[in-house]
Amino acid sequence: PSHTVTHRHTPSHTHAHNMFLLHSIVEQVKVHANQFDKLVECVTNEVNLKYSNRILPGVGLCVRLFDVLELGPGELFPDDGSAYYVARVRLIVFCPLVGEIIEGTIERADLKGLRVTVGFFSDILVPGEMMKDCQFSAEYKTWEWVYKDEEMEELLPFVLGSQIRFRVEKVLFETREALQESSAYKPPMRILGSIAEQGLGCRDWWR
Repeated sequence: PSHTVTHRHTPSHTHAHNMFLLHSIVEQVKVHANQFDKLVECVTNEVNLKYSNRILPGVGLCVRLFDVLELGPGELFPDDGSAYYVARVRLIVFCPLVGEIIEGTIERADLKGLRVTVGFFSDILVPGEMMKDCQFSAEYKTWEWVYKDEEMEELLPFVLGSQIRFRVEKVLFETREALQESSAYKPPMRILGSIAEQGLGCRDWWR
């Protein structure tokens, strides 16, 4: 793409969260002769094929194309039955804001913390040091909130599969160079979350 522009957008299905943004790109799209009468549909399919479920470095996870803003005139080349169009489009991208509170599902737990998924994105970690008054249980292989008041102390486990509410502390991107040089898998995008304040943690606790 020759240039990109990004701004925040809240689609209706995000339940008032601002986890998504609109990212504008310019892309050259090849359209076969038998698709000239379905130009926008063809551009949509080609852009989705290339970008859906792809991490855009420094931007976020592309979900799908949002709309086609502009289509330039098609350019033909000798011995090629296709036309090449320059399209300016907007992509729906997942990248929550730092400080935003979002909900996910506890996928697994280990000594580093809780691994959380939002369904289409799973590289989310709530580290042990970002959990207030919590401890890891070697017996149950999950974290527990040590709840105390004047009269009692209770251990509330983070049950795998339960809903958890957390605050986004960092959104981290790996550089292409780091990904290429690493022999072990590194997620190109990671989110670190915190539950170190009242109202965060397992959703069932606050009903």
